[in-house]
Amino acid sequence: MLKKMKLLFHVTALCFSMVSAQTGPTQVGDTHQVFVSPDATSDIKPETIGDTETYDITHQGASYMVVHFKSFDFPPSCFMDVTNGDGSQSSTLRGRGRQELKTFWARHVTGDVLKLKMTCRNGERGMFEVDEYAAGFPEDTEKKFEDDNGVLSICGTDDKRNAVCYQDSHPDLYEKGMAVARLLISGTGLCTGWLVHGSNLLMTNEHCISTQSAAQNTDYEFMRENGACSSTGCQNCAGDIHEGTALLAVNGPWDYALIQLDSTRNPGAMYGYLELDVRRPPEGELLFIPQHPGGQPKKFGIVDTFQNDGECKVEGYSPGCAPTDMRYTCDTEGGSSGSPVLSRTNNKVVALHHCGGACNGNLGAPIIDFYDDIKDFFGPPQPTASPTECDGKILEYEIVHDNYPQDITWELANSAGDIIEEGGSGTTEMFCLPPNDCYTFTINDSYGDGICCSYGEGSYTLTWDGSVIGGGNDFTSVDTTEFGNSCGGQTGSPTKSPTKPPTPSPTKNPTKSPTNSPIASPSDSGDGFVKISAFQAMQKSRSNGKLKPKLFFRVKNEDKDNVVNAAVGVSAHYIASGTASDMTQNISCVTNLQGRCHIKLKAYDQNEFSKLSVTVSSVDSDVGEYSPDNNKKSGGCPLFSSECPDYTVT
Repeated sequence: MLKKMKLLFHVTALCFSMVSAQTGPTQVGDTHQVFVSPDATSDIKPETIGDTETYDITHQGASYMVVHFKSFDFPPSCFMDVTNGDGSQSSTLRGRGRQELKTFWARHVTGDVLKLKMTCRNGERGMFEVDEYAAGFPEDTEKKFEDDNGVLSICGTDDKRNAVCYQDSHPDLYEKGMAVARLLISGTGLCTGWLVHGSNLLMTNEHCISTQSAAQNTDYEFMRENGACSSTGCQNCAGDIHEGTALLAVNGPWDYALIQLDSTRNPGAMYGYLELDVRRPPEGELLFIPQHPGGQPKKFGIVDTFQNDGECKVEGYSPGCAPTDMRYTCDTEGGSSGSPVLSRTNNKVVALHHCGGACNGNLGAPIIDFYDDIKDFFGPPQPTASPTECDGKILEYEIVHDNYPQDITWELANSAGDIIEEGGSGTTEMFCLPPNDCYTFTINDSYGDGICCSYGEGSYTLTWDGSVIGGGNDFTSVDTTEFGNSCGGQTGSPTKSPTKPPTPSPTKNPTKSPTNSPIASPSDSGDGFVKISAFQAMQKSRSNGKLKPKLFFRVKNEDKDNVVNAAVGVSAHYIASGTASDMTQNISCVTNLQGRCHIKLKAYDQNEFSKLSVTVSSVDSDVGEYSPDNNKKSGGCPLFSSECPDYTVT
């Protein structure tokens, strides 16, 4: 192995004179003034087709584009899609925009063209003003980014490699790296962050994010990875962008920031999270640093040719940018700030990278030194209990919305006319119902145009006991489906109300759905086994006081590839208290291209049910047999195995 020139003297505190206090995230783009508005004085005039006005902003050679809204205020009849040049990346803004901030940075898109597409109906218009945009430095810029304190953090040869290079040789490390995100802060700043808890908490540096505004105006982008090991640069490697809602804790001396991410899409269930190791690893312990140096796709710091054995490892501890810092010479770069430093003995985080020093030692704040400050944000482990099977039948409601999900409401009533369940703009609901009744499901569209095809192409489906009984998209204001064993003397066959003919479509073309989620390759068929590699359960309080549980799964095969179209069968047991009776629910979900699926369980009243436990009864796929003994471990044993058959949702 070709080794770097190694220093012949022992590194002392003198070396850290090269290290200075952090000043902010690495700059990866410049801002430019512009005035874009529906006003006649706008610098950019729109192209109008039907109900849509499109404003194009171009900055030749930019690696990414993002706009800043000085103001944004849309009526319910309007929305705006922010897309890249070909429309393959898109996010939608409504109301007062990102988290109702009114003034904010929108989500970025890759490339040098950004389009703002405003669509309104009823002759209304949205009000907005763009006062500046950021353009990313060209991807072929030939430079290594200095770390945020002005010190180049690469020691000799740059040993960092694309994350995908380790997918086969170090699959456990690759999976841990999925929890690491690229942070684009307020349009131009770049750092790294990582999920630290199942409740979607993310950790990065204080010098990256130190204010509530910065936390809310950051794109937390997971799975921005290059698909080839040897590739350099990847302008179109768009990942999956999430948003932050709150800055929970921040500390300058130890340079940490803890942020709550929006749990609506639950990134923790999609990408997992990293565990903390509250100890001080000895010198020589092997390390691993997943990071986004200089804004590049994710890279891993594992190899360190500065060391005789070529391994990234603990070099020692000394005062540095923090009162005490762990020192290591594996390569980082500007933008790597906020990366987790993991011990390779247990794949847990032992330090928070925050300072550069190259061959004198890059620096990470040891977790043990500030853990007591943040531990109260992490909940206790979840207990387990036993489930039983459901004795009812399952109604499943699924909907793909058009561009106005707020128009939709629905309700489910029994034969007495009592409303059992109701909802609005969600996408999936499942209910366990006693079969010997007659039920009515009613879906309403307040605008009267159904969910296709005036403003996007949507549809909905009702499934009862495994059979499709209703659905469609061509209704106007209301669509009703009757089902159950007591409907007009029938034995379960549904009766569906006639629907009104669709209204003529306006000239507007339907908009595209967001496509910035990461895409994984489907697994090849084989005779191996499949397992549950990730699992999370969570509950949310509804306005009526009931708890609404959700379960999230990820399925992989024995080679740790994602398994697509696997049916995960689940039994949920609601344990009654007082005079109520136990209730059970048997449901399933089918994995997507990332090997993930989720289940929404029936909401329940804590005064009626004291405990909810779940177990996985089956995972059916064409890839191989389900092997619960190889599932993700919790509490020392594989989840849903004979050793730990069930899990209590808390």
